[in-house]
Amino acid sequence: MKILKLVSVLIVVFSMAILLESCKKDPCESLVCLNDGVCIDGACECSDGFTGTDCEDFDASAVQELLDMGYTPMALINGNVPLDSLYGNMYEGGLIFYYDPINNTGMVAALDDLPDGYDWGCFAFDASVPDVTTCPEDCFLPEPEDNIVGARIGDGLSNTIAIVNDNCNNMKVSAAEACYLHSEGGYDDWFLPSRGELNEIYHNLRLTGHDEFQTFGYWSSTEHSNVNSDGKAWLQNFLDGSLRGSYSKSSNIYVRPVRTF
Repeated sequence: MKILKLVSVLIVVFSMAILLESCKKDPCESLVCLNDGVCIDGACECSDGFTGTDCEDFDASAVQELLDMGYTPMALINGNVPLDSLYGNMYEGGLIFYYDPINNTGMVAALDDLPDGYDWGCFAFDASVPDVTTCPEDCFLPEPEDNIVGARIGDGLSNTIAIVNDNCNNMKVSAAEACYLHSEGGYDDWFLPSRGELNEIYHNLRLTGHDEFQTFGYWSSTEHSNVNSDGKAWLQNFLDGSLRGSYSKSSNIYVRPVRTF
């Protein structure tokens, strides 16, 4: 009789344990994991490229992967990716070196220099671009803001088109024309960067570990003046970042095309 009672008690206890176990709340029941994340034991396990408690943020260490997946720079910025995490990543034919999240505009530099170097062109000819004879405060500032017309970020394309339309180089391809004729990655809208744009390349690519750049310098599309037989144009030294406007337009200097997106 005692054995039967003990068995009955054990059955009741076992039944209650099963009932209590079945009543336990699923820890993932109320958790929503975003961007294809999966809940495991009450915590989100994020898919590649995402991070955060609910996988709500982009992973700043996976910017190239996210760009390759089709996400735009604006989407990444809105997903809390720091602006400087964009720089040096491949996008629309080149390496991102500038992005303005307010206006959703950016720029990329071609992966390689154009071969052999080029003259600036328009010797003894005042090109149809503004003459820029001074630096912004100090030609050796760590990151000078170039607000002079013809040297600003955004002036490179108009400078290039003006130089090309001048047709002033006597059958020899100029630095601006070489960039204008460049085609890479299926894009045909490359141009010679302005002084301010070239400076962004120096700071956001060269100084962040992209050592494929030459240390001597690169032509900008910013003209200095036409005060002697050849005239002068601006280049930037990529060894120390200095801006130099004393070089003759006939000098053979490296060229790196850029484009906007």
